[in-house]
Amino acid sequence: MTALEFMEKRAKAWEDAKNFLDTHITDAGLSAEDQNTHDKMLADVENLSAAIKRLEEQRNFEDAIKKQGDQPILNKPAKKEDDEKQAFIEALRGYNFQNALQTAPGELGGYLVPETFWNEIVFIMTHINVMRRLCRVITTSSDLNIPVEASGAAVGYVAEGALIPETNVTFIQKKISAHKIGALIKATSELLQDSMFDIETYVKNEFAQKFAAKEEQEFINGDGADGHIEGLLTASDLPTVTTAGASITFDDVIELVHKVPPSYRGAAQFLTSDTAVKTLRKIKDTTGNYIWSPSLVPGQPDRIYGYPVNISTSYEIPASGKKAVAFGDFSGYWIANRLGMSIQRLNELYAVSDQIGFVAKQRVDGKLIRAASLAALVMA
Repeated sequence: MTALEFMEKRAKAWEDAKNFLDTHITDAGLSAEDQNTHDKMLADVENLSAAIKRLEEQRNFEDAIKKQGDQPILNKPAKKEDDEKQAFIEALRGYNFQNALQTAPGELGGYLVPETFWNEIVFIMTHINVMRRLCRVITTSSDLNIPVEASGAAVGYVAEGALIPETNVTFIQKKISAHKIGALIKATSELLQDSMFDIETYVKNEFAQKFAAKEEQEFINGDGADGHIEGLLTASDLPTVTTAGASITFDDVIELVHKVPPSYRGAAQFLTSDTAVKTLRKIKDTTGNYIWSPSLVPGQPDRIYGYPVNISTSYEIPASGKKAVAFGDFSGYWIANRLGMSIQRLNELYAVSDQIGFVAKQRVDGKLIRAASLAALVMA
């Protein structure tokens, strides 16, 4: 069954569940039997949503692979780059590994991969890492100190001949650094010796998926301590609103949306967990309409209160004191790729099982730079 067919089936299941509730609910609520029936109908919607999410994730990954091959070569790589990449592929198979590649800096160890290979990994990660899709991504070769305005400039009407209001803008510095992330994969000696085995695609895709999963967790939840990235939800200056009660209501959603200034709401989206979406799906507005609406177009997200909603398996589950939902323009959170990725080939560590290990290390950082563009809903 295709994603579109699943979406159409889910849309019908959702309409059936809404109609059942509307026709069976009384002032006293649903009877025990009707509640059980309605819960089963909602479970069908959730199961179909989970199936759609799996298909979308697979489609994103496959699209990333396909788009790599479809991209036009506007500037043909120099022969040196071609030679470097070919030497790298041969090195993965074990040919002249130490002589073929450039040694990486001491903090990374191993050997630097060709820049084109690293760019291809980043390209794939962007399609499967929700934070890389939503946030601003830059590439740096060193640490950055970014001045962030802490107090606004003076502005006002100026009468003819009068003095222009004096500007006393103050700034704070936010530092974007680099945090090392490592990943390990293995392959059998037979596979590496088989000339038909596409070692380049295997290594590239495996590392892209591992890095994307770890990065997403860090970009959302990293505590900024002991080498960790400062994630969105742990940023001390992230604006928040707190639910009025123990569960999320329509009024809470309205408060969250309006916590973000109108200038940022045009590009705003929701980011949350699948558990929170389960709650949001049942909320109605003041006119009796559900605020969640399913997408009927593959590749397009579902919506809450008219805004796209993104689900991350790394997002924390709603609980007292937790930031259950984030909303806003996510370009206010910056992701910085540090140039250079290294790979070490482990010839002996897994020899007893006739396998070769590969360890890759990359450096990346994330930081909430424009806090006003985002807000989070905290559970009371």
